Amino acid sequence: MNMVRCLLAGRDVPKLFWLEAVKWATYVLNRSPTLSAKDITPEEAWSDKKPSVKHFRVFGCITYVHIPDVHRKKLDNKSIKCVHLDVSETFFDSMVVHSSHFFVIWFCARTRTC
Repeated sequence: MNMVRCLLAGRDVPKLFWLEAVKWATYVLNRSPTLSAKDITPEEAWSDKKPSVKHFRVFGCITYVHIPDVHRKKLDNKSIKCVHLDVSETFFDSMVVHSSHFFVIWFCARTRTC
């Protein structure tokens, strides 16, 4: 729980999103080397294949979510600033939260993350 506490405090994420921090911490720890499993990760010991980490993003990083043309007028912004809180192997099913209103956007077809 120390890792979760640090994630929430380090990125000024409200405690409301503690579950996403727990999922992120568990996901990362399962793909990190440990002393108990010699030269392999817990995920590799369980599934017999080396896990990929190239999709990792920083917990709480800023992301911009595209607003489709049908939902905006001529001079409206084409994207909204959000906070990325989910760990996923694709960007298309990531969970992001609007940075000022804290409403959750579950499906993001076009995101540009850090």
